[in-house]
Amino acid sequence: MESNNIIERYNKLFNKIHNAKTVDDIRNISDELNRFEITYNLIDKVTVKKLHEKFFERMNAMIMENEVVYQNLKDKIRLINEEEYDYSKDVEVSQAVQAKVLELMSKLPKKKNLANTGVIAQTIGSTIKSGIIGSKAALELLKYPAYIDMVDERFRQQAYIGSKSAKQIEFETKKESELEKLNYENAQVFLQGFHLRNMRKKFVSSKKISYFCDNDVDTDISVNTIYFNN
Repeated sequence: MESNNIIERYNKLFNKIHNAKTVDDIRNISDELNRFEITYNLIDKVTVKKLHEKFFERMNAMIMENEVVYQNLKDKIRLINEEEYDYSKDVEVSQAVQAKVLELMSKLPKKKNLANTGVIAQTIGSTIKSGIIGSKAALELLKYPAYIDMVDERFRQQAYIGSKSAKQIEFETKKESELEKLNYENAQVFLQGFHLRNMRKKFVSSKKISYFCDNDVDTDISVNTIYFNN
């Protein structure tokens, strides 16, 4: 009767280990495996040892799978970060911008001082508010040393935002959304790998496992070089 019971529990636990997919699965199996060992280790050490080996093998496999997923996500994030907006999709406005720059220059004083600060701010501010052309013209002023200090940081930010076309805003919004999603997934995968490694380290320490490998024993234990002591 005891023999049938151990076989039944062994098979159930073996299948759970084989089908483990998550950190919670590993955590729950670890608890079950400890209970199994307490109950049957004195009766059948070989069977307990087989489950230990299977459990360790599954943790190693999950960690390797985790590393692949983590690296793939990192590659996707890198590629999206490297994507740049194709300005050729926008309507050509260079002539209109240059005309606006000349118009803007004609309205601005040759030099900034305390007396004309308000006029400069009003002129540049209204130009930016006029739309994409005006915003691009305000940014073009930065190419001319005499006008750089007239376009302060506040106006530069406003002009940068205002210079974007609807297509560019759509591109950047989509890019930001995709990066946010992938970065979240990447953080979750990293956290899962962190927990799996910690649980493997704890398992190795608690089961008195002997191993020989070239890598850091705390994080990279080769399943091909593992030996379980009786």
